[in-house]
Amino acid sequence: MTNALDLLLGNEELLQKPSKEFIVRRLSRGEVEFKLTLEAVTMNQFKHIQQICTDKRGAVDAIGVQVMLLTYGVREFNNKLAENKDKLQDTFAKLGVANSEGLIQKVLLPGEISIIASEITELSGFGEDMVEEVKNF
Repeated sequence: MTNALDLLLGNEELLQKPSKEFIVRRLSRGEVEFKLTLEAVTMNQFKHIQQICTDKRGAVDAIGVQVMLLTYGVREFNNKLAENKDKLQDTFAKLGVANSEGLIQKVLLPGEISIIASEITELSGFGEDMVEEVKNF
């Protein structure tokens, strides 16, 4: 009988972060789609987002959380990835923003940010059907 640990040992792909493509129709032009690669955030990234977006009184900046989820969870906006560094710096300069957070808020509408953040949280394991309780154990 195979258990959870046996599955982990035999399948490296189980340890890869889930991802999916997302198209922003409003920003697409003709045959060229404004396609973003969404991926799950790690536990360390999630903790970092919580720390940054929580003030001293414990109040959480919900919009800040959504924007920060996009900075880590949208591959194209993640300035921690070596492949993005030069391209993002050029984009920041051309659009007059200082960082990925500014770029996201300049390019995307609030509803688009909210929808994409929801997709990232689901990829990160926060969906209702991600874990199933085993009954009659």
